[in-house]
Amino acid sequence: MKSINEDRLFKKLPYFFDKPSNVFIELAQNASRADASLLDIRLSDNVLTAWDNGEGCDCPEAIFILAESDWNPVVESAQNPAGWGLFFLLCISTEVTFQSNFGTITVDCRKYLESASYRKNILDNIDPREKTDGFFLRAMLKKEIAGNIMQNVNSSLRYFPLDITVNGKSLKKENLRDGACRNRDHVIETAYEGNNVYIVVGSHFPETPQCLKSKMTVVWYGIPIECSTYYTCVYVDVRQGSILTPVLPYRTTIKEDAKLEAFYRFVRDKVAAYCIDYLNDPEKTDEFKVLNIMEAMECIATQDEMDTLKRFYVHVDEPHYPVESWNSSSKSKRIVHVNESSPINEIVSSVTIKGLEDSNGQKTDRSDEDTDCLVLPEGTIEAVSLTRKHPSWLKVIDREYPLQIICDGTPARENYTWTKAGRITCGDKKIGILALVGGWSDAEIFYTKYPRDVHDITTAMFDRFLYCEDPDCDTYNTQRESFDNEIDRDLMHVTGAYSKYDLLKGLDLAGVDISKITSIQIKKGKMLIKLRNKASKTVKLAA
Repeated sequence: MKSINEDRLFKKLPYFFDKPSNVFIELAQNASRADASLLDIRLSDNVLTAWDNGEGCDCPEAIFILAESDWNPVVESAQNPAGWGLFFLLCISTEVTFQSNFGTITVDCRKYLESASYRKNILDNIDPREKTDGFFLRAMLKKEIAGNIMQNVNSSLRYFPLDITVNGKSLKKENLRDGACRNRDHVIETAYEGNNVYIVVGSHFPETPQCLKSKMTVVWYGIPIECSTYYTCVYVDVRQGSILTPVLPYRTTIKEDAKLEAFYRFVRDKVAAYCIDYLNDPEKTDEFKVLNIMEAMECIATQDEMDTLKRFYVHVDEPHYPVESWNSSSKSKRIVHVNESSPINEIVSSVTIKGLEDSNGQKTDRSDEDTDCLVLPEGTIEAVSLTRKHPSWLKVIDREYPLQIICDGTPARENYTWTKAGRITCGDKKIGILALVGGWSDAEIFYTKYPRDVHDITTAMFDRFLYCEDPDCDTYNTQRESFDNEIDRDLMHVTGAYSKYDLLKGLDLAGVDISKITSIQIKKGKMLIKLRNKASKTVKLAA
């Protein structure tokens, strides 16, 4: 029994390779393994040529036997060659010529992939007299391949330790360190088994080897393996040994194995030590940077490591003033030092309304422990909570406040219900305005001085309880405008003070500047409008 269907495998090979431009990685990789210092690549029409000044190839069998390798033991051990590379070239070409120490051979690519007898006798085509130093190839690319194959050549080869020219122009090399350190506040520069590692410390640092894999860029002997799907926090420049395991044959990702776990432990230990030193340094006072390091510590630290910290943060929220502001992320955290008093978590335990007049004119009292619908002015109640991981010394003390409303007037029922209060207290806090919100046109608003104080809490009312995010609903601005109009109409009725513009805006039709009106007189079907600076205008009224 055959363990491999050779004919079928070779016919299917073209479907194994997704990006034709990756052939340049194979050429640069082979040149680097052969200790070359130069690689020249040229493309003219659909003819691709490549030459390197490396050791060259003495064993042509390695070119034509799938999964064969003739590299030295050091390369075999460290880089684990797959023996697939030049088959990539055969799949995107019609004819390829190889020339090196063994001589010269030209291959009909279609025959090689489809004919077993052609493959069997392929080495008979070698001309041992036509030799060259290094390794040279000429490929007649398929027309549909040649047009786009050069698009990514620069980015694919930028890390190889070679002087590379493409169509006569030197390719600009890049340093992995530059990309890792560019515009970053916290970068650990270290080495793992002789390979440079750059660790960007910050929030959302990976908590497991699997998470690290998705936030890591590896340069594997010149080959960029960019596993990151969101952002990169670890950069590894592998130039010796085999510290990780790229998945063969394409090396586009890293295997989840014992090597990855060992590397993660190394990274985690480096980050933990960096965070501890940084956070315990009293000269580190930039709050944004400090919080960033604290968030990283929360991701990776053990409890013993947490307990070495002299400061850490708590989450701070205003549950009864739920507004999303541009700087909400900075407002939601507060740094606490080890010798400070424990922060207070304030809780509204209940709402009691006394002397509330019902629809029959009877005064009643009402009490409710459900405070989810309560909206208070900014800064009234502050909730504090601990992070998932935190130092053992960091505690939060709960403090409950009963809220009491003493009514002092008859409710005015418009779009919303408005009630004057003689006093509103929340423990020892005095409050001037609050709302109990059930939904659109379903809210009780209590005020001690001025109904217009409601503007202190309208954004919180709307954002938390009224805004509809359903894609079938109007936009945020449209919904907010409708709500503001409802509030403004209510205020005019409640206060008895009406907007001049709302009352007179119809005069825009007559070309009257409403802001300049001083008096209006209506007589015998005409309206006499007096304006500032002794100007006036008469408007005829329709019957």
